[in-house]
Amino acid sequence: MSFFSFMRNLSRRKRDLTDEIESHLRMATADRVACGESPEKARREAVREFGNVPLVADVTRERWGWMWLELLLADVRFGWRQLWKRKVTTVAAVLSDMIRGLLAPSNSDALKRAVRTAAMRAAMSRTVFGGTSRSAMD
Repeated sequence: MSFFSFMRNLSRRKRDLTDEIESHLRMATADRVACGESPEKARREAVREFGNVPLVADVTRERWGWMWLELLLADVRFGWRQLWKRKVTTVAAVLSDMIRGLLAPSNSDALKRAVRTAAMRAAMSRTVFGGTSRSAMD
């Protein structure tokens, strides 16, 4: 399944969920109107009885297991909107990162040195003296 078909399916499921919740509220309202309540009061009581509609929708979407992806996509869209809104700041930040990357030494070299040094110290720190293991730094 491609990403776009996944997103289309997710959008369809959200619409289906909204339709399902609305149909429950319509049926509850119709039942109350049939019992003699006014339509406005019946709708208000049906919503009160059903509970917090957005919370029910959120909990249902969380149970589907893809809420993390929806939140990630919302964050990415927000980030792009902010970057697009502040074009000069975005260009300045990207250029400064590029310049710093060109002028500064590579972090991978520093990481390799640190790992190599740590490995050498770990290898040299244990020396066997008389059958017991003691640190060479003692």
